[in-house]
Amino acid sequence: MSSVVNIHENAGGFVIAAGAILGACAGLLWTAQGSLMLAYPTEDQKGKSIGIFWAIFNLGGVVGAAVSLARNFDSEVCFTPFFVYVPLIHPVVARQENRGEHRLVS
Repeated sequence: MSSVVNIHENAGGFVIAAGAILGACAGLLWTAQGSLMLAYPTEDQKGKSIGIFWAIFNLGGVVGAAVSLARNFDSEVCFTPFFVYVPLIHPVVARQENRGEHRLVS
């Protein structure tokens, strides 16, 4: 969102409003995710369920950083274009389309 301010000088209010909306919606989604994550496993499997979730969640950051590092290792400009991440997103979307669903699952 900060790149919007670099392109459009009078977009500061938009960036703040968009950040507030994003934060409120993310809070609701994290709350729902936590409720579901604790509702399905039995009492003795809740810790394992949380551990698996955090491992998968943090693996996304590790893979993203590894892609960026590999792309920029010998580069003098530190920039990774969006099309580099498309191959990482595509299998998730394609898997859902095979089931007849057209939504992105994270």
